[in-house]
Amino acid sequence: MKPISVQSWFVKCGLGLALPLLVYAAIAAAGPKAPPLPTGRDGALEVLDRYTQGPVPDTILVGSSFTARLKEEYFDDPNLKVLGLAGGSSITALEVLIGRERLPKTVLIEMNILERGEDPALVQRFTHGPNAPTLPRPIKSAVAFYERWLHAPPDRRQAGDMIAAMLGTRPSDFDNRIYVDRTMRA
Repeated sequence: MKPISVQSWFVKCGLGLALPLLVYAAIAAAGPKAPPLPTGRDGALEVLDRYTQGPVPDTILVGSSFTARLKEEYFDDPNLKVLGLAGGSSITALEVLIGRERLPKTVLIEMNILERGEDPALVQRFTHGPNAPTLPRPIKSAVAFYERWLHAPPDRRQAGDMIAAMLGTRPSDFDNRIYVDRTMRA
């Protein structure tokens, strides 16, 4: 076996270090900070991050799980944002909303569970400036960018076509009595 020269070893080591750094630099250049992973906190991190990083909309829907199911693509107004936190409180979303420099013209609030209070960790994270480093974590960022690419939300035209197709189909004859009986027994 032929021994490896010192120069060859340094070149291979340098290339081995340079490649991940180049990937890291490319991810960092894609935006000011990495998007949060979509799996974190039932999407609350992604919803709040998207709201705080974007411009202030004219109209905003603030709420909990019911509002989180409303997608922005369902509305004709492109300057409408949905700030719904599934499993969370409307108060958390309102605290983050109030923490911005400028408020939207119209704020619509949905509250169906009044006993949940605000989530202080989320409010702290999204109202008191970025506590995280400005450069993203490379692996977490790569996974987040891949997930957004793989599961990109439909644009307004695609969502409109999907809704029109759904409304054009016949109603389902699905019988949910089994599930209702099971729930009543429980």
